[in-house]
Amino acid sequence: MIKRLHYAWVMVLSGLILAAVVAGMALNCFSLFVIPVSEELGFTRAQMGVCQTINALGFAVTAIVSGWLFQKFRLMNIMRLSSVLIVIAYFLYSRATKLWMFYALASVASMSASLLTWVPLSVILNNWFHKKRAFAIGFAFMGSGIGGMIFSFLGSRLIETIGWRSTFIVMAAVLLISCVPITFLILRVHPKDKGVLPYGADEMKNYEYSETENDGLLVKDAVQSIRFYSILFFILISGFATNGFTATFVPHLEDSGYSPVRAGELYSLYMLLLAAGKITTGTLFDKFGAKKTTLLSLFLLIITLSALCCARYPAAIAVCLIASGIGNCYATVGLPVLARAVYGNREYASFTGIFSTFGNIGSTLAPALMGVFSDALGSYTPGYLLFVALLFVSFALAVVSVPNAALEKR
Repeated sequence: MIKRLHYAWVMVLSGLILAAVVAGMALNCFSLFVIPVSEELGFTRAQMGVCQTINALGFAVTAIVSGWLFQKFRLMNIMRLSSVLIVIAYFLYSRATKLWMFYALASVASMSASLLTWVPLSVILNNWFHKKRAFAIGFAFMGSGIGGMIFSFLGSRLIETIGWRSTFIVMAAVLLISCVPITFLILRVHPKDKGVLPYGADEMKNYEYSETENDGLLVKDAVQSIRFYSILFFILISGFATNGFTATFVPHLEDSGYSPVRAGELYSLYMLLLAAGKITTGTLFDKFGAKKTTLLSLFLLIITLSALCCARYPAAIAVCLIASGIGNCYATVGLPVLARAVYGNREYASFTGIFSTFGNIGSTLAPALMGVFSDALGSYTPGYLLFVALLFVSFALAVVSVPNAALEKR
C-alpha cells in the first residue's frame, strides 16, 4: 500500500513557488529593467537604481515588524492581501511614467514580497514540521535561486522582444496565477487547520500543540541579554560577507584577469551551488543542530573570502565556490532555524523577523561598502580581509552564544 504524502510537503512546494516568483523573479530580477526604463523615460541609472534600494529597505523594515503584525492580524489574511497587492504593483509598473510612481510601487511591492516569503514561510514550515524542519526550510528557500536563474534568462529576452512594459505585465500574470491561488487555497498556518499532526509528530507519544506553541522567550526579555546582541552581530557580519561576495564576485574576477564571459560562467556555477547548498545546509541543521552548523557555516565563509583573495589561481576559485555553496546559505536558511533553537516558538515570528532584517542589511550596504574599498584602494581584497577578521570575531561569539544541540530540544 502506497503511503499518503503528508500535506506538510505541499507547504514546502508552495513555499518553493512563492520564493521563486516573489523573491527570485519579482525582486532579484528588477535590475533587468534599470537600463531600458531609464533610456525610454529619461531617468538616470542612479535614479532608477533607487528602486532597488527601496526594494531592499522595504523588505528588511517589513521583516522586522512582521512578528508584531502576525500577532495583531491573521497571518493568512496578511499573505492574501500581499499577494493581491504585489500583482497590482507589477501591473502598474507597466503604466508608470514618473519616477515617483516607480518609487511608490517599489515600496508596495517590497513590503508585499516580505510578507509573502521569508518570515511567514518560516513560521508556516516551523509549525508543519517536527522532523526535517530545517531541510524543509532550505528546500523552500531554494526557490529564490531557481527563480532568479530562470527569470533572469527569460526576462532579458522578453524585454528585448516585447518591451519592458509588456514584460511587467507578464510578471504580474505569473504572480497572479501563482501567489493568489497558493495563499487563498493551499497554504495553512497550522497542521490542525487540516486536521493532521506536524510531520514527524506521530512518532511522539502524547504530542500536544500547546507544548510546542508556547515555549521560549519573549523579545522584551531577550533584548536584556548579551547573547541577543552577540547573535545579531554575527548575523550582521555574515550578511555583509555573503552579499559583499555576491556583489563583487564578477568584477573581482575580471580585475584578477578572467574574461567577462568566464567570470559570468563562474558566477552561474556559484548560483547553482548556492541553490543546492540551501538543501544541504538544512540537512546539516537537522542532523548536527544549530551550533555546529552555525560554526561550520561561519568557517566556510572565512574560507570563501580568503580563497577569493587569491582569485588569480584557479584552485583557489574552486575552493571558494565549494565553500560558498554552504557558507553563503546561512543568511537565509540558517536564521529561522537559529531563531527557534535559541528562543523557541513563543515569539518565533518576531525573532525570525529581527534576524532576517539584520541579515538583509548587508544586501543594502555591502555593495556600497565594497565599492568604497575598490575606489580608495584599487581592489576589493582589503574589504574581503576586513570581513575575514570580523568573521573570526563572529565565530568566537557563536561559540558562546548558540546553545548546544542538547539544549535545543523543545
